[in-house]
Amino acid sequence: MKKTLLLLVSMLFCCGIAASAEPSKDFAVKATILSEGKTVFKPGDKIPLKLVCEYPAETHQVGSWRAAAYLRDIPEGFEKLPGFKLKPQRDPKWSAVDTDQGKWFPVKLRRDREFQVELNTKGWPEGDYRMMIRITFQPLDKAGKFVYRAGYITFSLEN
Repeated sequence: MKKTLLLLVSMLFCCGIAASAEPSKDFAVKATILSEGKTVFKPGDKIPLKLVCEYPAETHQVGSWRAAAYLRDIPEGFEKLPGFKLKPQRDPKWSAVDTDQGKWFPVKLRRDREFQVELNTKGWPEGDYRMMIRITFQPLDKAGKFVYRAGYITFSLEN
């Protein structure tokens, strides 16, 4: 009897995890540089981006975007720029930096699925970059959960 009860509880627990994880597969973001194939820019350029978001409109909307990067994917010294926040991890390969690039979208645009934003590289060091463009999906119901996804862009800054 104990084994049966334990098995039943385990199955319900696993089903609960699967059910709670199920909606998250409906969220995604694709980030693209809008520059006709150009991937090399000068420091200080504004890089135009297109963000295409997928989410269940009956439960969520797009809230904000933010540019971030793992330290291994950016030039040395980038993380020390003013307004940036270093997030050190026990395993250094997962240490990251949040930039000051990003914002909350105006309420009237949060139901959109495509956005055009700019990444301002003023003061950024030369080098190769792989940046995460993080999207916050905001629940429509106050009891709902925020969902976070990222799309990636790759580019270089050279004089």
